[in-house]
Amino acid sequence: MGTDKLTHGAEFELIHDQITLYQRELAHTWLWAVIPAGAVYTWLSLNRLKLDTLDRLVWFIPACFVALCSIRYVLFWLHLSGLVAYLHKLEEDAFGAIRNGKPEGIARYNKKHTHPTALFVGACLVWLIIFGCCSYLSWKLPEAKMISQTNTAPVK
Repeated sequence: MGTDKLTHGAEFELIHDQITLYQRELAHTWLWAVIPAGAVYTWLSLNRLKLDTLDRLVWFIPACFVALCSIRYVLFWLHLSGLVAYLHKLEEDAFGAIRNGKPEGIARYNKKHTHPTALFVGACLVWLIIFGCCSYLSWKLPEAKMISQTNTAPVK
């Protein structure tokens, strides 16, 4: 049997790196929702005349992108919350009790000075707004007249 047991410092670094990775993934998830949605709306709008017989459901592809990305975001957030709680326990074990009434690690500081539930609710509200906008656009854009189809009489 080897003595390859992780120390608190090594485990702290590993968990911190994993938290950083998940934070990056959370940021990428926003981009993965917005960029494809905009690209699909643009392509559908530009190719509308060629796609006369296209089903109306195709216009809801962007809303599906947003819905799937919001689920991914929530799952990452939940996993990240567990990692942060574990990091907090590691800090308690490594640093012991709070000395001089001051927190000794970033997890302790953030737990005391931030409101993760409010941040999570705020992020969920933003996802709902984006999903609502996509659904509205998906519902209204197929009915909208194209500029070339409107009456463009010369102004005298």
